[in-house]
Amino acid sequence: MPANEGVSIFARYLDPEKEPPAVDPANELLEWITYKWNGPTISGRDIYRHGPNFIREDPKSAFSLAKVLVQRGSLIPLVPHRRDRQLWHVIREPVRK
Repeated sequence: MPANEGVSIFARYLDPEKEPPAVDPANELLEWITYKWNGPTISGRDIYRHGPNFIREDPKSAFSLAKVLVQRGSLIPLVPHRRDRQLWHVIREPVRK
């Protein structure tokens, strides 16, 4: 059993004795959605089953990071066909050169 099991990804980064992470977890998830996910929508299950390694098998962190991306305007919540499902529309911005 891993030592960090049951501990939220945010709790691991909020330890005052540790340095803050060099990479924002929400930004890393956004990069994964942008470059690796091809669909126009993404569900919570898609994120925690197929997403970046640091978030796999951790649904609470996946939903928390998705909420952060909604606040930043990268995801738009949709009404799914099941009430126990989370679904978002992915906003893809044009590539700037």
